Amino acid sequence: MEYTAQARAADRARIPSLDTKITELEEVLGALRLERDAAQDRLDTYIYPILTIPDEILSEIFLQCIPPYPECPPLFGVYSPSKLGQICGHWKRVAHATPQLWRAICCTSVWPNYPDGQLLSTLETWLRRSRALPLALVFAFDAVAEEDETAVLLDIIVNNRARWEHLAVDLGEGKPKLRRLLEGTAPFLRELEVRIGDYGAHAQGCSRPLDAPKLKTAVLHAYGVPDAGVVTWLPWAQLTRLSLADIPLAMMATILQQSNQLVHCRLVLNEDGANVSIHRSPILLPHLTTLLVQMVDSSSEAEQLSLSLFKLIRAPALLRFYLDEDILEPEQDRPGLLVIDVVAGFGCSKLEELRVAYSQATPSTFTEALPNLVDVRVYPDTGMGSLDCCRSDGWEWPAWDLMHRYSRGASAGND
Repeated sequence: MEYTAQARAADRARIPSLDTKITELEEVLGALRLERDAAQDRLDTYIYPILTIPDEILSEIFLQCIPPYPECPPLFGVYSPSKLGQICGHWKRVAHATPQLWRAICCTSVWPNYPDGQLLSTLETWLRRSRALPLALVFAFDAVAEEDETAVLLDIIVNNRARWEHLAVDLGEGKPKLRRLLEGTAPFLRELEVRIGDYGAHAQGCSRPLDAPKLKTAVLHAYGVPDAGVVTWLPWAQLTRLSLADIPLAMMATILQQSNQLVHCRLVLNEDGANVSIHRSPILLPHLTTLLVQMVDSSSEAEQLSLSLFKLIRAPALLRFYLDEDILEPEQDRPGLLVIDVVAGFGCSKLEELRVAYSQATPSTFTEALPNLVDVRVYPDTGMGSLDCCRSDGWEWPAWDLMHRYSRGASAGND
C-alpha cells in the first residue's frame, strides 16, 4: 500500500497525542512502582513474631514436639524431629543444632519398613547431631534380615558404648553377639534390657561383667541360656532394680545372692532348668521393698524348685509382693496358705500390699494371717492373673519393660 502524503500528515498529528498518553501512563506506572516499593519495604522490615523467639527458646519448643527422654521419637515420618528441619531454613539450623532432639534412637521395626537405603545413614546422622550427649538406644536385631546389616547395627551400638545411658537390645535368635555387646566400659549406662534367644550354641559367657559404674536397672530375657552363661554378664551387686525372665532357677538364686542392694525385683519363672536342685545359703535382700513373681510354664518339678527358691529369700523390708499362686501348687482345700508361709519365710513384718493371682483364696485369708496388710487383691483364674493387674495401681509396670517404654513414642511413626 502506498504511504501517501495524507497518511504521513496523519501520523505526524498522532505522535504528540501518543507522547502525551505515554507520559500520563509513565506517571501512573511510576506511582504504582513507588507504592509497590513502599509495600515491599514494609514487608521486608516486618519481623514475624515467631522469628523473634530466641534460638534457645525455639529449641525448648522443639523438644516438646518429641517424647520425653529416654523415650524415642520415630526416625521417619511426620512425628520425627527431622520434620522440624523441613519448615524453613532457620528452623532447620536450630533443629540440627539441638542435640537433645537426636539422642534417643529406636530401630525395632521390620527393616523393609524403613525408606530404602536410608536407615543406616539416618542413624549415623542422628548420632552425629546428638554430639557427645548420653544416648538412649533401642534395637531389635530380628528386624534385620541380612547378616551384614546386623553386623553394621552392632558396630553402631558397640562403637557408642561410651555414650550409653539407656539401652534396650533384642539380639534375636542364633546371633552370638552378646559377648561383644557386654564386654567393655559403659560409664554413663543407667538402665539395660537384653533379650536373647537360642543362646546355647554360642554359650561362651563373658570374661568379666560389663563395666558400668552407674548401672542400677537391668532387665534380662534369656531363653535357653546355660547355667554358666549368665552369672558373668553384669555387676549384680550394684543393681537396685532387676528383672530376670526365663533364666534357670538355680542361676536366678546365684544372681540374687550377689544382688544384695536390690530394692525392686521381678522374677519370671519357667520349667527350664527345673530338674536342677538348689542347694544354696539364704539369699539376703535387706533393701528389697517390691517383689513380683510370675510363672509362664508350670510343672510339678518347677513348682517344687520355685518353693525351694522362696525358702532361701530373706527380705525384711518388703512392702509389696505379687505372686502367681499356682507356682506353689496350692492345696485345693486350703488356698492361700502356702503364700502366707512364703511371706512368713521372707521375714517381712511390714508387708503392706499383696497381689495374688490364679488363686481361689479370699482377701480375708491373708489379712487375718498378716495383720499389717493394708491393700490385698486376689485375682482368680479368670484372665486377670498377670502383672497387668498392677498397671493401674502404682506398681511401676513400665519399669519392667524398658524396650516397650523407650519405643512407644517411636511407634507413632509407623501408624
